[in-house]
Amino acid sequence: MNFKKTALASAIALALAGGSIMAETSTVDGEFILDKTTVRGGDIVNLALLGLDKYGEVDLFGEQKGSVIIATVRSEIGIVVGGDTDPGEQASEEVSEGNFAGDVKYIRLTQGTGRVHIQYEPETKGTDQVEVILQERRANPSGGVEFIEIARTTKTIEVVQAESSNPLGLDITAFIASTSDTRGKTDCIGQGGVNESCAERDDDDNIISMPMPNDGILGAMTASQEGGKIYVEAINPIAVGDVTVTLRKKDAMAQCPQPEAAEPIAYTARMQKGQASVTVDSKVVKAGEYYIEATFTSLGSDGVPGEPFDGDSVDLFYSDTVMVHGTGVPSGLALCSDKTVIAKAEAGDDNAFPTSQVAQGTKITAIVVDEYGNITSNNTGENIRVSVQDANGIFSNTSLNLNIPDGTTTSVATDESGPGTDSIVGNTINEIAAMGTTSLVATAVDSSGAALTGITSSKPLELKIVADALKVAIVEEDTDLNIKEFNTSQLAGAEFDAFIVHITDGNGNTRVDSITGRPADPGAVTITTSVGEVLTVNRKNETPYHIQALFKKATDKGTYLIGDALGNFGQTLITVTESDPMRIERGIVEAGILPAAATVVELQNAHGIKRDTVNPGPITAEDRFETKLYEASFKMFDEYGNSVTGVQPLEEDDTGTFRISSANGTSVTHPPRGYGIPGRVEADGRGEVATIVYDTDGEGAFAGEDTIQVTFTKPGLGVDGLSVKTTVPKPHTQAIIDSYIESTDVPMNSIVAMTVELTDETGSPFSGATEAFVTFEINAADVEMAEDIEIITPKVSEIYWSNVPNRPEDKCKEIGGIFDGETATADGGIFIGNCWQVTETPVNSGANLNFTPIDPSEPVRLTPPSSKVFAINVGATKGQFSLTFYNSSDPEGEKDVRIFNVEQALTIVPLGEQEECEANGDLWKENKGCHALPEAAAGGMDKRGEALDKDKVNASFKSGVQIANGEMKQLETASMISDLPINMIFGASITFDEADIGQTVDLVVGVIYTFASPIDGVSGIFYDFNGGYLDPWDFQISTLNAYKESHEIIASELTVSMPLFDAEFPSEGVVAGTVDVYVGYRLNNGDIKFSIEPTTLILK
Repeated sequence: MNFKKTALASAIALALAGGSIMAETSTVDGEFILDKTTVRGGDIVNLALLGLDKYGEVDLFGEQKGSVIIATVRSEIGIVVGGDTDPGEQASEEVSEGNFAGDVKYIRLTQGTGRVHIQYEPETKGTDQVEVILQERRANPSGGVEFIEIARTTKTIEVVQAESSNPLGLDITAFIASTSDTRGKTDCIGQGGVNESCAERDDDDNIISMPMPNDGILGAMTASQEGGKIYVEAINPIAVGDVTVTLRKKDAMAQCPQPEAAEPIAYTARMQKGQASVTVDSKVVKAGEYYIEATFTSLGSDGVPGEPFDGDSVDLFYSDTVMVHGTGVPSGLALCSDKTVIAKAEAGDDNAFPTSQVAQGTKITAIVVDEYGNITSNNTGENIRVSVQDANGIFSNTSLNLNIPDGTTTSVATDESGPGTDSIVGNTINEIAAMGTTSLVATAVDSSGAALTGITSSKPLELKIVADALKVAIVEEDTDLNIKEFNTSQLAGAEFDAFIVHITDGNGNTRVDSITGRPADPGAVTITTSVGEVLTVNRKNETPYHIQALFKKATDKGTYLIGDALGNFGQTLITVTESDPMRIERGIVEAGILPAAATVVELQNAHGIKRDTVNPGPITAEDRFETKLYEASFKMFDEYGNSVTGVQPLEEDDTGTFRISSANGTSVTHPPRGYGIPGRVEADGRGEVATIVYDTDGEGAFAGEDTIQVTFTKPGLGVDGLSVKTTVPKPHTQAIIDSYIESTDVPMNSIVAMTVELTDETGSPFSGATEAFVTFEINAADVEMAEDIEIITPKVSEIYWSNVPNRPEDKCKEIGGIFDGETATADGGIFIGNCWQVTETPVNSGANLNFTPIDPSEPVRLTPPSSKVFAINVGATKGQFSLTFYNSSDPEGEKDVRIFNVEQALTIVPLGEQEECEANGDLWKENKGCHALPEAAAGGMDKRGEALDKDKVNASFKSGVQIANGEMKQLETASMISDLPINMIFGASITFDEADIGQTVDLVVGVIYTFASPIDGVSGIFYDFNGGYLDPWDFQISTLNAYKESHEIIASELTVSMPLFDAEFPSEGVVAGTVDVYVGYRLNNGDIKFSIEPTTLILK
């Protein structure tokens, strides 16, 4: 059956939500214990918040009567992390629990304990005064709350200047596109800044793994779209300093319209714990591909600027880039042509329009651009018609019929099949009306010819119309004149016979000099290649009337634009086809300009910047470093700056070979063939490497600057080698283990934080790739303890961060998490984002703890990688225990030992008289003495289901559950897998209202068993407790069976004990869920008085 909604259910729910108006607490004092009182900027301190009862013990029951215990924590120069920014304004309002790790936060204590941590920025230094005020929050009759101070103290924390540390190397690990960027693309390598946007997920969106291939970043974003994040990581996981991330636009190929140059855009951030991130703003507006580059500067001090790190994030082989797309919103048109001067072709005497080069005309192209002038797409949902107008009347306004199809960027003609229907103007009759200089403007129009709103017209395109044109032909072979045919690619810097050039009239007839009878001389002729190199030469005024060329810039395109220097003749485009079979086989299909012989060799990074230093990287878990030199990073150039290492894959005959050597390296490894080929990239896009490995420990150990010699076999370089510098870091030794806690004298039931740090031989936090294991022992045999005190065993856990994605902000607060506002998105009226929750992993005595700074498999630590934070639950027994930490590889070496004294009495009342125990409303067990029962708030209702006035309910109730030999608790949890079956005790007591003396009442027990998941549509079952047995109950007051026979209330025995259950709780026949037990008594008139706070057992 499903749960029924009745007056009793509503009353209980209301009571649970609101708490008791008469709330009061047994918490009378507080103790607040730090782990560290001196920290570096960039570190954290952990603060344990303990509420104490009148016996000086941690008060497990201070909230039993509806009170909420809140610690107000205020820091002058730190950031209090965890808790809540508001103490709550209603009695039922939740306040976040805090976490170990100026502003002010409010932290709710649970069973007398709370925790918070304070973060100090790296640049912070000085004395922090941390004020802690422990308060009881009570509801008042007016419906609000009031705060009653319990205890107050001020903690002093010294914050010293953070030591900047060498990053050892930098890497761009992630570009996370803004969630609102529809054209954005996220890409990550490695751990991606430990960003879950980079995780590999299954079909159910569960994370499978975090590490990404280390193949460079290739992100994407939309122009002017802010919010993208770039993550930077250092090899040294404790590096602290300033990081500058620069976006530098790559040079673009010639296109229409030519992209505008963009100045580099830089962002700065503070690196902490080897990680930094910057957020891209709206200044990135020019489309194109941008290099992402990060540099590092150490922290300055006392006005002295920091020192720059000798290196950057740019890899030798894999580049880090972000492609910036246009906005996708058409804002205007751009108009381009492939010529600036064209001839006005004329029909001959036979009225035939010429088909020769004079009628070549020029192709007109219209492009859609966004508001920043970037090429973008037509997203209007229909084709954009383009009207090209000439205000001077030189061109016919109907000579072009262009449109830009939906979803494309570039115009096409209605029909490209021939003159008059194509996108070329000047190649058919009547398209050009006159000669002169004019300008064309493109306008977006609708089907009726009206201009479209929102899309501006293009800037004017200037064109010059002349009478005559240049006629161009490729030079053919002439053995008598020793002229070779121009039908294959030429070398840069080599002169060759290129084109035969004549002047023609508008009919295509060659013009002849009237005096010499030779073809007319065009004067200085210009030749423009596809890469924009312009060569000015004079034509030879003798047969075959050709021009010679010598180009210096390489291009694989064989298209040339021929004109004259004065612009008197129409320009002519000509394409030369490659005829060499070997070049065709390598993908060269046009006769362009090839690089000349290599004369220069450089080591370049993936962004094309010359390097003479390469930093080594650590070999994980070893005292070794390796310096990698990629084949592809050795670039060869001819004397004109053309890359000789461009056509892939290169072979030995192209660029020769190279080998590397070092006087200090332990080993040298070349690519599998035994040598490297400069500039080579494998057919699958990979790059082979030559590697030198350095040992930093043992025989042959080396640290410092080394010179790697690189020798080449390619002739003509001028040098036979390069020198590459690499600096191998000094080895770090695990020298000292230090633990930190303000006091080792702690109250019973305390949960306190202790930080353990590893330092190297210099006293700096341990860093590097070497594995560092520390052995942890509880109550080690070699630790001398007090002889007359009980040795106890605490529960110790290591604290980690865990990220719960896509969690509403209020739900994050419910689990004591820290909501990440930067990841938040609005879903209706709710903010959803990442919720950082602190989790604890138990640590057993004898465990070897991995302090290795680089350990990708480990969860996110709360502290820098060279330290760990432990939560120590000391338990409920007075006594002593020790915690020992030592180097796992040196058990006989120096050890860090802490001895803790746990003070005050047990929460189990010492053995006493049964009569006294039960009179106090507690539970007596033979041979086990008196067990204190937690108090539960009281409430009541009449037989009609109406709540009784609070002044008519002066009864009190106690109830609890005990698992095995533990304490009596109001709430307990048991694992169905690892705990059950196990002995449990449920007990309760009632102290009757004196106003009810003389009445005979029914003692009643109600049990609500709520399933974790409905079973056959049933959410749970109601029971009453009758004679020691559970009977199903319909949740009606009148049908609630009595616990046992009726009971007469007499003044001398106002308190009655109710043992409910003392047996093995089974593992069979139960399901995951929550068991809530309520106790009370029913009067003759039908009124019922009961505990509105249940004893709860959670089965999971």
